[in-house]
Amino acid sequence: MQQKIAVFALSFAAPMWASAVFDDGVLTFGEVKKISAKLKDQETKVKPAVVKLMNSGFKVLVDEVSPIVTAGTGASLIKLSSKHRDERPVLVAGLERYRELKRLSAIVFPPKSGERFNIPEDVVESEFNSSGDEVYRINWPVLTADHVVTILACYATIYHPVASAAYIAGLNADIPDKKPTSGIVAAFNRILNARHINDVNPSPEPLTGLVIDDSTRIL
Repeated sequence: MQQKIAVFALSFAAPMWASAVFDDGVLTFGEVKKISAKLKDQETKVKPAVVKLMNSGFKVLVDEVSPIVTAGTGASLIKLSSKHRDERPVLVAGLERYRELKRLSAIVFPPKSGERFNIPEDVVESEFNSSGDEVYRINWPVLTADHVVTILACYATIYHPVASAAYIAGLNADIPDKKPTSGIVAAFNRILNARHINDVNPSPEPLTGLVIDDSTRIL
Protein backbone atom coordinates (compact mmCIF):
# COMPACT_ATOMS: atom_id res chain seq x y z
CA MET A 1 0.00 0.00 0.00
CA GLN A 2 1.34 3.41 -0.96
CA GLN A 3 2.11 5.76 1.92
CA LYS A 4 2.26 9.53 1.56
CA ILE A 5 4.60 10.88 4.23
CA ALA A 6 5.33 14.36 5.59
CA VAL A 7 7.84 14.98 8.37
CA PHE A 8 8.74 18.14 10.27
CA ALA A 9 11.94 18.78 12.25
CA LEU A 10 10.94 21.73 14.43
CA SER A 11 13.35 21.33 17.36
CA PHE A 12 16.20 22.96 15.45
CA ALA A 13 17.23 26.60 15.00
CA ALA A 14 16.54 26.17 11.27
CA PRO A 15 13.38 23.99 11.13
CA MET A 16 12.72 21.89 8.06
CA TRP A 17 10.02 19.76 6.51
CA ALA A 18 10.08 17.03 3.87
CA SER A 19 7.56 15.05 1.87
CA ALA A 20 8.06 11.53 0.57
CA VAL A 21 6.20 8.59 -0.91
CA PHE A 22 6.77 4.98 0.12
CA ASP A 23 5.57 2.76 -2.69
CA ASP A 24 6.48 -0.79 -3.66
CA GLY A 25 9.21 -0.85 -1.02
CA VAL A 26 10.95 2.31 -2.24
CA LEU A 27 11.05 5.59 -0.31
CA THR A 28 11.22 8.57 -2.67
CA PHE A 29 11.70 12.08 -1.30
CA GLY A 30 9.89 15.04 -2.83
CA GLU A 31 10.21 18.51 -1.36
CA VAL A 32 12.70 19.27 1.41
CA LYS A 33 12.39 22.86 2.57
CA LYS A 34 13.28 25.14 5.46
CA ILE A 35 10.36 26.71 7.33
CA SER A 36 9.98 29.59 9.73
CA ALA A 37 11.31 29.19 13.27
CA LYS A 38 8.91 31.83 14.63
CA LEU A 39 6.24 30.58 17.00
CA LYS A 40 3.54 32.72 15.41
CA ASP A 41 4.30 31.36 11.93
CA GLN A 42 4.24 27.79 13.17
CA GLU A 43 0.86 28.33 14.82
CA THR A 44 -0.77 30.30 12.01
CA LYS A 45 0.85 28.82 8.92
CA VAL A 46 2.54 25.48 9.58
CA LYS A 47 -0.24 24.07 11.76
CA PRO A 48 -3.02 24.68 9.18
CA ALA A 49 -0.76 23.16 6.53
CA VAL A 50 -0.37 20.05 8.71
CA VAL A 51 -4.15 19.76 8.94
CA LYS A 52 -4.38 19.92 5.15
CA LEU A 53 -1.72 17.24 4.82
CA MET A 54 -3.60 14.98 7.23
CA ASN A 55 -6.86 15.51 5.34
CA SER A 56 -5.06 14.67 2.09
CA GLY A 57 -4.05 11.25 3.39
CA PHE A 58 -0.50 11.99 4.52
CA LYS A 59 1.07 10.29 7.50
CA VAL A 60 2.53 13.28 9.36
CA LEU A 61 5.30 12.99 11.96
CA VAL A 62 6.51 16.06 13.83
CA ASP A 63 9.64 16.37 15.94
CA GLU A 64 8.96 19.27 18.32
CA VAL A 65 9.63 19.98 21.98
CA SER A 66 6.09 21.10 22.87
CA PRO A 67 2.90 20.11 20.98
CA ILE A 68 2.50 23.46 19.23
CA VAL A 69 1.91 22.08 15.73
CA THR A 70 0.65 18.59 16.59
CA ALA A 71 -2.01 19.59 19.14
CA GLY A 72 -5.46 19.06 17.67
CA THR A 73 -4.21 18.21 14.18
CA GLY A 74 -4.02 14.41 14.30
CA ALA A 75 -0.32 14.49 13.44
CA SER A 76 2.06 12.38 15.52
CA LEU A 77 4.53 14.08 17.86
CA ILE A 78 7.60 11.88 17.50
CA LYS A 79 10.79 12.81 19.32
CA LEU A 80 13.96 10.97 18.37
CA SER A 81 14.38 10.07 22.03
CA SER A 82 10.88 8.55 22.21
CA LYS A 83 10.52 4.78 22.45
CA HIS A 84 9.55 2.62 19.48
CA ARG A 85 7.18 -0.28 20.18
CA ASP A 86 10.17 -2.57 20.83
CA GLU A 87 11.59 -0.10 23.40
CA ARG A 88 14.42 1.12 21.15
CA PRO A 89 14.71 4.92 20.74
CA VAL A 90 12.98 6.20 17.61
CA LEU A 91 16.39 7.46 16.47
CA VAL A 92 17.79 3.92 16.53
CA ALA A 93 14.77 2.33 14.84
CA GLY A 94 14.69 5.03 12.15
CA LEU A 95 18.43 4.86 11.59
CA GLU A 96 18.34 1.09 11.16
CA ARG A 97 15.49 1.48 8.67
CA TYR A 98 17.51 4.13 6.81
CA ARG A 99 20.50 1.81 6.57
CA GLU A 100 18.28 -1.04 5.41
CA LEU A 101 16.72 1.05 2.65
CA LYS A 102 20.15 2.30 1.53
CA ARG A 103 21.51 -1.24 1.45
CA LEU A 104 18.59 -2.29 -0.75
CA SER A 105 18.96 0.79 -2.99
CA ALA A 106 15.38 1.60 -1.98
CA ILE A 107 15.74 5.24 -0.98
CA VAL A 108 15.74 8.11 -3.48
CA PHE A 109 16.78 11.60 -2.39
CA PRO A 110 15.98 14.85 -4.22
CA PRO A 111 18.18 15.59 -7.26
CA LYS A 112 21.45 17.45 -6.63
CA SER A 113 21.23 16.93 -2.88
CA GLY A 114 24.81 15.71 -2.65
CA GLU A 115 25.82 14.34 0.74
CA ARG A 116 23.46 16.43 2.87
CA PHE A 117 21.15 13.51 3.69
CA ASN A 118 23.88 10.95 4.34
CA ILE A 119 23.89 10.18 8.07
CA PRO A 120 27.27 9.66 9.80
CA GLU A 121 28.01 6.16 11.02
CA ASP A 122 28.99 7.41 14.47
CA VAL A 123 25.58 8.89 15.32
CA VAL A 124 24.76 5.91 17.54
CA GLU A 125 26.98 3.48 19.42
CA SER A 126 25.68 0.68 21.59
CA GLU A 127 27.04 -1.50 24.36
CA PHE A 128 25.67 -3.90 26.95
CA ASN A 129 25.57 -3.02 30.63
CA SER A 130 26.19 -5.39 33.54
CA SER A 131 22.55 -6.53 33.43
CA GLY A 132 22.83 -7.55 29.80
CA ASP A 133 20.68 -4.68 28.55
CA GLU A 134 21.71 -2.85 25.39
CA VAL A 135 22.53 0.79 26.07
CA TYR A 136 22.65 3.38 23.30
CA ARG A 137 25.04 6.31 23.25
CA ILE A 138 23.79 8.99 20.86
CA ASN A 139 26.04 11.66 19.42
CA TRP A 140 23.38 14.38 19.29
CA PRO A 141 25.66 17.27 18.17
CA VAL A 142 26.34 15.71 14.76
CA LEU A 143 22.64 15.55 13.85
CA THR A 144 21.29 18.22 11.51
CA ALA A 145 17.71 18.99 10.47
CA ASP A 146 18.50 17.25 7.16
CA HIS A 147 19.41 14.10 9.07
CA VAL A 148 16.29 14.31 11.24
CA VAL A 149 13.81 14.58 8.36
CA THR A 150 15.60 11.66 6.71
CA ILE A 151 15.39 9.51 9.84
CA LEU A 152 11.76 10.45 10.48
CA ALA A 153 10.73 9.67 6.90
CA CYS A 154 12.42 6.27 7.12
CA TYR A 155 10.83 5.66 10.51
CA ALA A 156 7.41 6.61 9.13
CA THR A 157 7.53 3.57 6.82
CA ILE A 158 7.37 1.27 9.87
CA TYR A 159 5.30 3.47 12.18
CA HIS A 160 1.52 3.04 12.30
CA PRO A 161 -0.30 5.28 14.79
CA VAL A 162 -3.27 3.87 16.67
CA ALA A 163 -6.52 4.37 14.70
CA SER A 164 -4.66 4.64 11.41
CA ALA A 165 -5.89 2.60 8.46
CA ALA A 166 -2.88 0.27 8.71
CA TYR A 167 -3.41 -0.23 12.44
CA ILE A 168 -7.08 -1.10 11.96
CA ALA A 169 -6.22 -3.43 9.09
CA GLY A 170 -3.86 -5.28 11.43
CA LEU A 171 -6.55 -5.59 14.10
CA ASN A 172 -8.99 -6.99 11.53
CA ALA A 173 -6.48 -9.23 9.76
CA ASP A 174 -8.01 -12.44 11.10
CA ILE A 175 -11.60 -11.43 10.20
CA PRO A 176 -11.29 -9.55 6.91
CA ASP A 177 -14.94 -10.05 5.88
CA LYS A 178 -16.53 -8.97 9.15
CA LYS A 179 -16.97 -5.50 10.60
CA PRO A 180 -17.32 -5.38 14.40
CA THR A 181 -20.36 -3.53 15.70
CA SER A 182 -19.15 -2.91 19.24
CA GLY A 183 -15.98 -2.48 21.25
CA ILE A 184 -12.76 -0.59 20.57
CA VAL A 185 -12.33 -1.78 16.96
CA ALA A 186 -15.82 -0.55 16.08
CA ALA A 187 -15.00 2.80 17.70
CA PHE A 188 -11.83 3.05 15.60
CA ASN A 189 -13.83 2.23 12.48
CA ARG A 190 -16.26 5.05 13.27
CA ILE A 191 -13.30 7.42 13.64
CA LEU A 192 -11.96 6.30 10.28
CA ASN A 193 -15.35 6.69 8.62
CA ALA A 194 -15.57 10.24 9.94
CA ARG A 195 -12.05 10.94 8.62
CA HIS A 196 -13.05 9.48 5.25
CA ILE A 197 -15.91 11.98 4.97
CA ASN A 198 -13.45 14.79 5.65
CA ASP A 199 -11.09 13.40 3.01
CA VAL A 200 -13.87 13.30 0.42
CA ASN A 201 -15.02 16.80 1.30
CA PRO A 202 -11.87 18.81 2.12
CA SER A 203 -12.03 22.37 3.38
CA PRO A 204 -12.77 24.79 0.54
CA GLU A 205 -10.39 27.37 1.98
CA PRO A 206 -7.08 27.19 0.05
CA LEU A 207 -3.67 27.70 1.62
CA THR A 208 -1.08 29.82 -0.10
CA GLY A 209 2.46 28.58 -0.50
CA LEU A 210 4.18 25.52 -1.91
CA VAL A 211 1.90 23.13 -3.81
CA ILE A 212 2.15 19.52 -2.64
CA ASP A 213 -0.79 18.17 -4.61
CA ASP A 214 -4.13 19.49 -5.91
CA SER A 215 -5.48 20.12 -2.43
CA THR A 216 -2.33 20.59 -0.37
CA ARG A 217 0.10 23.46 0.00
CA ILE A 218 2.67 24.31 2.64
CA LEU A 219 4.04 27.70 3.53
